[in-house]
Amino acid sequence: MDVSELDCNKLQSSLSKKRIKKSQRYVHQKDRYLSIGVEILLNHALGEIGIFDPLYDTDQYGKPFLKNYSDVFFNLSHSEEYVACAVSNSPVGVDIEHIQDIDLNVAKNYFYGSEYQYIINNRDKKKAFLNYGS
Repeated sequence: MDVSELDCNKLQSSLSKKRIKKSQRYVHQKDRYLSIGVEILLNHALGEIGIFDPLYDTDQYGKPFLKNYSDVFFNLSHSEEYVACAVSNSPVGVDIEHIQDIDLNVAKNYFYGSEYQYIINNRDKKKAFLNYGS
């Protein structure tokens, strides 16, 4: 979900008090939007499976969980202006990353000669770079 244009004032009534407090501690507006956005997206996903009364808590490592639904697991991720969540009946993970334009000088320094040649000669240099980099 893109959170870059969230209207935080309109959404506060649908957020937990803990989330509002947490989001207010962030200095940058982008970080506030990410914090609010993950809970909005999670609440939406939980609503899709009939959970409208989530009680959030965190374990000793700071990982959030649902106090009132021990058989529902979720994971959250954010990067730049996007948030993602996964919900499952077993432990689950999700991770998103903002992909920036590539710097071919980085490729030149870190890839073997034939790999670098493949990247710079490829029509889709970004895809070629990412295929070698992962």
